[in-house]
Amino acid sequence: MDRVGADFFKVYKQMRERLRANPIPIQIPVGAEDKFRGVVDLVKMKAIIWSEEDQGTTFKYEEIPLTSSIWPRNGARR
Repeated sequence: MDRVGADFFKVYKQMRERLRANPIPIQIPVGAEDKFRGVVDLVKMKAIIWSEEDQGTTFKYEEIPLTSSIWPRNGARR
């Protein structure tokens, strides 16, 4: 997700169409490219955010921000 043009949901759709697979995401990304911060755990319904200070060596669980652009997608995907 930290590469230019990375699109999680596009890849998900391609897997369904091209491979005729039934992928079940258990995590979805928070941000993309240079704004990638972590993932949302759809089982725990918590955001896992990696620390920028130590280049992602540590992380913390947070509530999913209600203002997050991914929030409407999470409820539907869970």
